[in-house]
Amino acid sequence: MDSTLYAQSMSILYNYAADVPQQFYTEGPSPQTQHIQGNSAGDEFHSDPCEMDHICEATDAANDIGTRSDCTSAGKKRLREWMKLINSKKGVPEDDEELWEDIQHHLHGRRFSQRRKVLSRAINVHKDKTVTMNNVPEIAAQLADGSKFLHEQNGDFHVYYSEETMQRACRNGLHAIIADGMLSLHRKELGRHAHLYCIHGVCAGGVEVPILFAITAKKTAKEYTKIFNHVKDQISNSGREGLCPTRIILDFEKAAIKATKKVFPNSKLGTEEEMNWGCRRTSTATKLTNELGVSGTPSWGWYSYHLGSDGTYKDLSSKWEIEELRTTNLAEAFNRKLGVLFESHYPPLKELIDGLKNTNTATNCSLRYLEEHSEEEKLLRARDRRRREKISELMNNIEIRFNTQGLSAMSVETYCKEMSVYATEKSN
Repeated sequence: MDSTLYAQSMSILYNYAADVPQQFYTEGPSPQTQHIQGNSAGDEFHSDPCEMDHICEATDAANDIGTRSDCTSAGKKRLREWMKLINSKKGVPEDDEELWEDIQHHLHGRRFSQRRKVLSRAINVHKDKTVTMNNVPEIAAQLADGSKFLHEQNGDFHVYYSEETMQRACRNGLHAIIADGMLSLHRKELGRHAHLYCIHGVCAGGVEVPILFAITAKKTAKEYTKIFNHVKDQISNSGREGLCPTRIILDFEKAAIKATKKVFPNSKLGTEEEMNWGCRRTSTATKLTNELGVSGTPSWGWYSYHLGSDGTYKDLSSKWEIEELRTTNLAEAFNRKLGVLFESHYPPLKELIDGLKNTNTATNCSLRYLEEHSEEEKLLRARDRRRREKISELMNNIEIRFNTQGLSAMSVETYCKEMSVYATEKSN
């Protein structure tokens, strides 16, 4: 055991993560010091020094703690890091106010000008650890347990997920996938078409959790195909034969729909009801008048053509009698949570990755809880539960009328108005 390793073991006493091993000394000769000298030959120890009846202390603890380097400051501004150092109590015992004041005094010195060059050198040492789209250091690309988190990387495309989380989702009955993008969390230099694309898995009991994140500069079928292939590979590696998401719920991007049909040809896409509301809003906003029924409401034939078996979105399935996964609003709600988590648009990439890692940890906890309480279902607020019941009632009523009396343009308009009260952007 060499002296450097010994110094590293002693640094644990200060509870501070040093990147450069610090040398510790004892003040003045003592029997313990003589014992250590007799127990070593050069850099080699004859026995484990940690088992000795001896505690090493730094000759200047305030200086030692205050000047340690930290790779998390890579690429940061000197003045900002100096202010953080002065206010940081990291590595200082809570009850040792005298040591804390000494550290502040040492760091401040004669003001910032005294520390400018020292901070420059300390920050520049970690230039290779600055997180960019082209350079993600190992510490950022891995989770706390050392497993891979960044699975695919190039200058304008990243894919993040945990294989353990994916496998745990599969074990918990992954049966549906929901995908949605967020436009304000990617790196700004990627351009206005870039976004953070999130894939959620829906497991037993309707519990949905985020399982994959991708940063893309383009919204093409090629990018979406690569993203969904990662999900498919993890499902295939789960060892659960025949496991495949029965439903995949997307937004209205044709590139995503095309990619999903290619990767998961046997899964049902979308929900037709969402397309109904989208087309209704679009027709109202653009004041379309051709092929419209009563009072500007598209006729049943117009709905059937554009949303049924012959239209552009012919593969988007109806959601009649579907009691869960009614809309992509759960993905939109998650996007709002991310907005609160980061508190600003276009956060630094390292901050974004750390936030995604924390989200992955929360996902793992949710899935572990689900494993232990497999019979529990997704918790809904009372008003959300009543909304679902009312939507089911409205759909059942119009289906009965369709089968018995047929539907007129007026009945379709009435149905749309009644449904719009409950199927809002905030519904589940």
